[in-house]
Amino acid sequence: MKRMKLAVFACAAILALCAFFGSCSDDQPTEPNGGVDTTSHSFIWHTDTLGGVLSTVNDIFCLSEDDAWAVGHFYVRENGRTGKVIDLKTANVAHWDGEEWTLMRVEPIVDGMNTFAELWAIYCIDATDVWAPARHWNGKRWKGHNLNGIAQGRPRKIWAADRNNVFFVGEKGSILRWDGSGFTEFGSQTTAANLDIWGCDDTMYVAVSDYDQESGNWGYLIRLENGEVVGTEQAGSDVMITVWGMDGVWYSGGCQGVFRKTGDSWQRVLAPGSCVTGIRGTALNNIFIFVDRGSMIHFNGRTFSTILSPDGAGMYTCSVSTAGKMVLSCGRANGYALVKRGYQQ
Repeated sequence: MKRMKLAVFACAAILALCAFFGSCSDDQPTEPNGGVDTTSHSFIWHTDTLGGVLSTVNDIFCLSEDDAWAVGHFYVRENGRTGKVIDLKTANVAHWDGEEWTLMRVEPIVDGMNTFAELWAIYCIDATDVWAPARHWNGKRWKGHNLNGIAQGRPRKIWAADRNNVFFVGEKGSILRWDGSGFTEFGSQTTAANLDIWGCDDTMYVAVSDYDQESGNWGYLIRLENGEVVGTEQAGSDVMITVWGMDGVWYSGGCQGVFRKTGDSWQRVLAPGSCVTGIRGTALNNIFIFVDRGSMIHFNGRTFSTILSPDGAGMYTCSVSTAGKMVLSCGRANGYALVKRGYQQ
């Protein structure tokens, strides 16, 4: 129950920020320069429920339309979704095989003890190399890692350049790196939370969400080159939640819209009216923007279009991932952990 209260508090905090910042601008979407080929704005959607009532889902990642992972805290209950909790079946990982979700209770032994816990982040390099906080899947089994004395805050997002360069970002300014044999921490300890990380070639950005007492900044991006911090950038949002990019073009989002960087400066290109909680894409003409309350906006290289309306129950949004023709988003509504699956037509 304590875990649930913390999760609800975190979601409520973001919603409060959405309410404060969401109506600050009525800018209209802008189109990039050039004649970029477009992709379809047409999607067919399905909704999946993971676990029983009071379950949470925190992050999602898909390798393909037949291989995706979600993490959180998933209750398994007697007599369906609302009965008595079966403690030993309570799960923290779910896997999608193209047909259905399978719940897993991942509790590898570390220092002689089982390590079951709610999980907040997931990243897949391939089917035999999947990372969650302090846990690694090699295609056959999960192995645990002891991060005591290394990690200063709960990891919230993961990104990997390759098997020997896996980066974890999280609370208290934490940035961890796995080098293939062990973990090191090189993030400066702050009062702010690092909520997202993404890289392209030798460049990485970390999205810092809230007030940092050390710098005095609200919401900014940490820029890394070749795994080393080189500075910070203000993308224009007072609450920075997500970042994504490829081929030298970067997108960031928070509670004052979506910003694009194609040269040396960030420009706002979209003001959806609520906090943006996730941005991911497969190409510069196929980008997905997940917005608070569960709506999804698609950018096809020329225009932005809402392809999924807000959830009627007021969905607490978490993250988005895409591969092939499928896009997945996750969050919570009416006490249930939900995954929305969209297929591009």
